[in-house]
Amino acid sequence: MELKTSQLKANARGHLTGKYAFPMIAYMIADMVISTVTMIASLLGDTQSDAGQLINLGISVILSAIMAIFVVGQNKLSLHIAREVQYPAISDIWYGFKGHADNIIVTYFRIFIREFVYALPFGFAAVLYSIRPEISYMVFLVICGIFSAVMCIRVELDYGMVFFLIIDHPELNSKELLSKSKDLIRGKRKNLLFLYMSFIGMGILVLLTFGFAIFWVAPYVRMTLAEFYIALTTEPLPEEANVESTENIIN
Repeated sequence: MELKTSQLKANARGHLTGKYAFPMIAYMIADMVISTVTMIASLLGDTQSDAGQLINLGISVILSAIMAIFVVGQNKLSLHIAREVQYPAISDIWYGFKGHADNIIVTYFRIFIREFVYALPFGFAAVLYSIRPEISYMVFLVICGIFSAVMCIRVELDYGMVFFLIIDHPELNSKELLSKSKDLIRGKRKNLLFLYMSFIGMGILVLLTFGFAIFWVAPYVRMTLAEFYIALTTEPLPEEANVESTENIIN
C-alpha cells in the first residue's frame, strides 16, 4: 500500500495521460450547472433583509449538497480511469443522481452538522469579541479559532473517503459510510493531510489565473484522491503480507 504523495501524484498523471479531457469536461458540466443555479438564485433572492440573507444561506447549503452529488460522479469517473476496468465515460458525472442522491445528501449533511458544531465555539467567541473588543476576548477568540479549525480539519480527514466508498459500497447507509471511512483512514490522517497540503501551490495558481486553472487542477486533485483511496482499499499481495509479518517479528 503506497501512500507517498509523490507516488500518488505520479500514478494520477500516468492514468490521466490521454484521458484528461474526460474528467475536465465532467468538471465543467458540474460547474456550469451549479453556477447557473447560483446565478438564478442570486437574481431572485433578497439580500437586503435578514430573512433574505438566511434564505440565501440555505440555498448555498443546498447547492453544496448538490455539488456533493456531482463529486460522487467525478469520483466514479476517476476510479474508472485509475482502475482501467472500462473506457471512461463523461456520463459517469450523473452517477450520483441515479438512485444514490438521497444517501449522498444525508451523508453530506451529517458531515456538515459535525463541522458546524465544531465551528460554534469560534462563532461564539467572535460575537463576544465584537461586543467587547478587549485583549482577553481576543485571546479567547484565537484559542477557539484554533480549536474549531483543528476539529473541522479532522472531520474532513476522517470522512474524506466517504464519497468514494459510496461507489464501491452502495448498500451502506450514511451512518455506516461515515464509520467505514473513519476506520479506513485511521492511522493515515497524516498522509491525507500532507496530500491536501501538497496542492496549496495549485490553489495559488487558480487564484492567479482568476479561476480558469481550476478546470485543469480539479481533475488532477480528484484523480490523486482516487489513487489514495485505491491504495487504502487494496489488499497487499500474499508475499508482501508475509514480508511485513516477518519484519514485525524481527522488530
